[in-house]
Amino acid sequence: MTMSIDNLNYDPGDDIYYTSGFHDFFMSYYLYFMDPINNLISVTTIEPGIALKYTGDFIGLLNYLKLPPQYHWCTMVVNGLKSPTEMNVSLTQIFLPDTNELEVLKNLYESQG
Repeated sequence: MTMSIDNLNYDPGDDIYYTSGFHDFFMSYYLYFMDPINNLISVTTIEPGIALKYTGDFIGLLNYLKLPPQYHWCTMVVNGLKSPTEMNVSLTQIFLPDTNELEVLKNLYESQG
């Protein structure tokens, strides 16, 4: 089996993004992120063929969009998905949270000890 050079250079990001504590903390800020007045979400259009290709594989779609893996769970949540397998062909626009703001949120979480 061959592996792409991109897969050899995989960096999952800071471990804190994968903890249930951070997930709970993010959920407490969910409405803040989703409020259009805060301008923390961008909308990306997904071409129908790409949506079809990644049906059932939201993580694959985020990798295709080159979103670093530590932001995948938060992105799934702001798109109303509970599982990456919920990606379907009708999802032709996705919300992408501001990654700089996610870093600020991570630092705030870490500072609370």
